[in-house]
Amino acid sequence: MFAKVLDKEGLRGKKRRRVQALLDRFFLYYGQGTLPEHKRQLMEDPYYDQMIDALWDYNYGPWVKEMIEKTKYSGRKLEVSW
Repeated sequence: MFAKVLDKEGLRGKKRRRVQALLDRFFLYYGQGTLPEHKRQLMEDPYYDQMIDALWDYNYGPWVKEMIEKTKYSGRKLEVSW
């Protein structure tokens, strides 16, 4: 699905591969419930802004950005509030 979006946005060559790799890592961490533990790593990737820009007009950009930047708790920990 994202391959079509990246193609439509004109990403080619190394840039496309790096953005796709970053997306793959995002979804791996998202699926594992470990986004908060990898937040810094994802945001410091040199292709982070390009990934968000490429996805922005498809509503995926705002969602991915929000998930990376705002997710506070790991899915590997249990928090009980009283």
